[in-house]
Amino acid sequence: MATVRDVGVEIEVADASLRRTDVLVLKYAQAPHGLDRFVLDLMGSSRPRDLPPPGEHVVVRNPPGIEAAAVVFLGVPKLGALGYREIREFGVRAVEVVGAELPGARELCLTLHGVNSGLDEREAFRSQLGGILTALTALPAGAALRKIVFLERAGRRAARMQETFEELEGGGAPAPGAPTASSFRPEAVERLRVAGLDSAARPHAFVAMPFDEAFEDVFHYGIARPVEKAGLLCERMDRSVFTGDIVETMKRRIRTADVVVADLSGGNPNVYLEVGFAWAAGVPTVLLCDGESDPHFDVRGHRHLRYRSIRDAERQLSRELALLVPQADPAR
Repeated sequence: MATVRDVGVEIEVADASLRRTDVLVLKYAQAPHGLDRFVLDLMGSSRPRDLPPPGEHVVVRNPPGIEAAAVVFLGVPKLGALGYREIREFGVRAVEVVGAELPGARELCLTLHGVNSGLDEREAFRSQLGGILTALTALPAGAALRKIVFLERAGRRAARMQETFEELEGGGAPAPGAPTASSFRPEAVERLRVAGLDSAARPHAFVAMPFDEAFEDVFHYGIARPVEKAGLLCERMDRSVFTGDIVETMKRRIRTADVVVADLSGGNPNVYLEVGFAWAAGVPTVLLCDGESDPHFDVRGHRHLRYRSIRDAERQLSRELALLVPQADPAR
C-alpha cells in the first residue's frame, strides 16, 4: 500500500457489488457495460433515470442491491474512444467528485478500466493511478478520505496489478516537490506524472490472438513480457466478434503499431484477418504457433516461431524483437 496525503492506495481481490464501502465509483461509457450494467440491474427501478454524458456524473445514495453506501457514475466517452488519457481523467474525477459530493466518505472503491478493451494492462493501471495521485495532492487538508481501493475479481489480474504497484514503490525519498509520499521511487513519480498523458504517443505492439481464456497465460507471460522489455506497450483486440466500429479500431491500432505479434495457434479466423491487414499495411509481423497446431496454407510458407511452452515463446519472441526493435534486450 502507498500513502499520499494520508490516503492509502491498495489492491484487493473482491466482488465490487458485495464489498462494503463508503462509495463505489463506476464509469458510464454511454451504454451499460460489465460492472456498471450489473450494478444498474441490481438497482432495478431505483436506477438513475438519466445517466451522465462524458464529463458529468450522477451520485446514488443508499443504492439497493449492493453493499456500497453510495455509487457514483462518471460519464466517459464510448469504449472505442476510451484511451489512456481518458482513464487517467477517470482517476482524477473519481477523487474530485467524491471529495465534493461525499465529503464524509473515508473509503473509495473503484475498478481498473481499459484492459477489457485491449489496452496495455500495466499502462492502463499506471494511467488511472497517476490520475488518482494527482487529484489526491489537491485534496483539502481536512478531507475525510483515507483509503482508495482497486477492486478486482480476477485473482491473476490483481496479482499483476500488485506486481506493477510494487515496482513503483521504493525506499528512497521523493523528488523535490513530488506529489507523493516516500513510498514511491522518484523515477516512478515521474512516470506516474505523465502516465496516460503521453501513452498514446508511445510505441506499441499489436497482438493478434484468440479471445479465449485458454490463451491468457500465453499472452501475459509469453508475449506481453518480452514486448514490454522491448520498450513497447502491448495492446490487442479483446473481442470475439469483429463488426462495424470494432474492425475500424483494429485497423487503426494495427496501422499505428511498431510491430504485430500474431499467435496462429488454433486457426482463429480473426487472427488471420488481423495478420492480413498488418501485411497490407506494411507493419512488421512476427508469427507464433504452438507445437500442436499447423498454420493454414496461406501463411504456411512464411517464417513462424514454433513454441513448446510459454517460457519458450517468451524466449523466442525476445530474440525476435531484439532484431526488430532497437531497444529490445533478450537477456532481461
